[in-house]
Formats: sequence, structure tokens, C-alpha cells
Amino acid sequence: MLGETLRAALNALSHAAPEWLVEQIPSEWFDQYGRRIEEYRLPIKDSEGQEWAIEVEVAGFSLLQAFNQNEDLEWLRELSVIERLRQMWVQHFWLEDGQLGLRETASMPLSGQRLHTPYDPQAR
Repeated sequence: MLGETLRAALNALSHAAPEWLVEQIPSEWFDQYGRRIEEYRLPIKDSEGQEWAIEVEVAGFSLLQAFNQNEDLEWLRELSVIERLRQMWVQHFWLEDGQLGLRETASMPLSGQRLHTPYDPQAR
């Protein structure tokens, strides 16, 4: 879900601001997030899954920070898929003193209050 949320945001940005996007993201992101996440062979081992989640976490935060560093991008922040990316990251990750981490389930909003898909904000 988190990887697909990031991919959906990148896809929307590729249409809304392609030049800006190419300047902001590493070229390997095109391979990593170019196809729907379920089309990839995701890690099976818990340790590899956590590594993958950290990669997605860092990528999403760096994209969100790129928006925050440029006031001229307010119109992009208003895209619904970008707002869902922000909400999903707040719900699933913490950021404290420059350190990022995956929230424990107990510290997440209740299931009925969390987003569960980047495509339908009403799905709970």
C-alpha cells in the first residue's frame, strides 16, 4: 500500500510537472516505481521487507520535503494524490530529530480512520 501510494503520487507528478519531477528524483526511481507495486516480486523475508519499507519511507519523505522547500509548488501540494501521500506517511511513519521510522501498529490511527488506498480516500 505504501509503495503504491508513492507510485501513484509520482505518476500524477509525471503528468502535472514532469520537468520538476525529473530534476527532483533519482533516475532509479523510474525503475523502482514505474510499474504498479503488485507487479514486482516483493521481499519474502521480514528483514528484506523492512529494508524495502525503509527505502519507500525515505523516498516518500524526500519527495514531500522537496515540496516543502519550494513555495512555488503549492499548486502541486494541492493535488489529491499528494495529500494522500502526506496523510499515508503521517499515519505510518514517524520523523523525529531527522530520524525516520515505521510506526508500531499501536501508534497508528485506528483502521477505520486510516487511509487504505491511494486511489479511494473513502475506503476504510
